[in-house]
Amino acid sequence: MNEEVFKKLLKKLQGINYFFISGLSVAIHTNGKRIPGDIDIAIHENDVDKFANSVGAKAEKRIIDKGTFQVDDYGFVKDFENQPIEATAGYPKKKNFRKKF
Repeated sequence: MNEEVFKKLLKKLQGINYFFISGLSVAIHTNGKRIPGDIDIAIHENDVDKFANSVGAKAEKRIIDKGTFQVDDYGFVKDFENQPIEATAGYPKKKNFRKKF
């Protein structure tokens, strides 16, 4: 990940309620031992359009199926200065399942 591009991204996030998720959060926790390919950001639903506009993207409603959970999402994927980013205002919801005792 390019440090200058990351700094530019952080400037775009100023004043926005967000947190990093997925691989980037692991990279931060492990002091860079795991380098993510993209940057995943969870953004408060009131801020996602503002952030999308700041990076030249358009947020949209999506349903993302991850197998064991689904995300009913409002977000976007964007290549920001050759750095893939994905922003989401959705949070995982467990699929319906039967518990076995």
